[in-house]
Amino acid sequence: MRVIATSREAIGVSGEGVWRGPSLDELTAFELFVQRARSARQSFEPSVDERPAIAEIVSRLDGIPLAIELAAARVRMMSPARIASGIDDRFRLLSGGSRTAMSRQQTLEASVAWSYDLLSPDEQQLARRLSVMHGFTLEAAEGLAGDDIADRYAVLDVLTRLVDKSMVQVDHATNGQGYRVLDTVRQYLLQRLAESGEAEAVRVRHLSYFVALAERSAPGVALRDSAALLAMLESQHANLESALEFAIGSNHRECALRLATAMALFWELRGHLGRGGRWLARLLDKPETAPSVHRARACWAAAHLGLYAGDLETMSARAPEALELAELVDDDWARARALNTLGFATAVTTPHEARPLLDRSIELGSASGDQWAVLSSHKMLTVLCWVTGDDIAAADDMETLRVLSTRLEADYFLAWYHGLLGLFLARRGDLVEARSHLQRAIELCDGIGEPITGSMARAWLWAVDIAQGEYNASESECTALLQRSHATGGGLAVADLLANLGQIAIGRGDNQAAIDLLAPNYATTREHGIPYFVVLPAIVEASARRRVGEHAGAGSLLDDIAGLTAGFDNQWMLARIELERGLLAQESGDLEAAARHVHGALASFARMGHRPDAAATLDAV
Repeated sequence: MRVIATSREAIGVSGEGVWRGPSLDELTAFELFVQRARSARQSFEPSVDERPAIAEIVSRLDGIPLAIELAAARVRMMSPARIASGIDDRFRLLSGGSRTAMSRQQTLEASVAWSYDLLSPDEQQLARRLSVMHGFTLEAAEGLAGDDIADRYAVLDVLTRLVDKSMVQVDHATNGQGYRVLDTVRQYLLQRLAESGEAEAVRVRHLSYFVALAERSAPGVALRDSAALLAMLESQHANLESALEFAIGSNHRECALRLATAMALFWELRGHLGRGGRWLARLLDKPETAPSVHRARACWAAAHLGLYAGDLETMSARAPEALELAELVDDDWARARALNTLGFATAVTTPHEARPLLDRSIELGSASGDQWAVLSSHKMLTVLCWVTGDDIAAADDMETLRVLSTRLEADYFLAWYHGLLGLFLARRGDLVEARSHLQRAIELCDGIGEPITGSMARAWLWAVDIAQGEYNASESECTALLQRSHATGGGLAVADLLANLGQIAIGRGDNQAAIDLLAPNYATTREHGIPYFVVLPAIVEASARRRVGEHAGAGSLLDDIAGLTAGFDNQWMLARIELERGLLAQESGDLEAAARHVHGALASFARMGHRPDAAATLDAV
């Protein structure tokens, strides 16, 4: 004989086989909502505008059938959007179930309370404490258990019972290494935690655990353990931000500064630049009563994220502050990192002054054991050559970066090496090798989930395709990546992507479209943008203006960006500007000036070994 029985936990009899009923999948949950909504209001038919709200409702209710049925019943008096907006107060919203149902099934709160009341006191206590976490590991559960539960094995025993009783779920996306509490259950447990009087103490333990986790992980996120550490931190991102919010709101300022600093490289390498920048701005906008190591380091973090977001204003304000504070408190760690960021800020404005700053950063990083500062400053030395367009001078710095990155198994820095080498090879016309290195850079970035360097490598690879007349795929890919870059605050690839899209429009003969795309960028970045990124798309805009006969506008733009470019001495860009000036003079009938500019451009391209640009210049002549 076989018997099928339903229960919140295994019965524990001989011969029992257990099958855990999962939450409804999104489609089934959506269909259940619509079906029950029609029972409440027969004419209900979700419109296109209402469908996203319904999807949000069933997702936030964790696919729990009772919760979905109670939410759908509200359609009689409320729109799906109103219901979705009330989910945060779900226990008041989702009441009034069938009068013929058992009392515990008439409201969502009664249903969860019934399960909670059946727990033992130690199970209730651990469940309440776990509610402050958005997904967790056994180690995190041990960290929050406190002294009331004797040891780690006791925590494991209680946690196992909570899983068996369906109060905690095993997160199978983590290969069984993680756990989570359904949001509906979590909201109830948070209420009970507040009533228990231990919420503050639990939040402090939560903060302490995640500060320690972030600081323990920070040294390796850009080095050999990068992929695993970044994936782990991504899975705990909600917990880390929850801890940060509590630290700021409860005046645990030192912990907040430490946590935000420890998260800086994670925010960079996973493309959370806008979010990270906003957290640091909240912290640093509050003045300190005295200089501190923690503020010095947080100022570096803000400057560093500003760098990768293309935010020259934040970078230029916070990096000097970080260095000044580091000098006052005598902290070589902050000093080395501040000099690293200042090295970049200097490289993009007055590059001849950047190398001493970066050399000093390497020296301090070596003395303090900060491998990231050493490796990143070697990377910045190659950035210096990129900004000036001098790939010949970059050879020694590139090789040093390759050797160090390989030794430390630092895929992020290796990706930059391969990406920049691919760009330099493309300019020299070695397209097969260029593609190989650019694709390798993309593979390495994808392996660790890093979008910034990966985006730049993609933009450079698509530029090779565009130069060969391959427009369709490149256009859709550039457009999608540009949208993602704007959404995440990752500004470093934007200039290359805009230049690519402008070149595509010109290649198709739609010069006005190129102007319409590029002119707003110049208007918004001219005063506060990084000069390199201002000039690159502006050269393409000037070309488009020349082609539609806007000679005065093109000439004025070329004069302006020539002055900008002279400041950071990029010979490749100056040669491109010279070529455009020559073509503009030719179309205006000034053949003497045309010859002077075009031959100047040709000589520069030949000196740099840039065969494709030299060939294009000859074609123009």
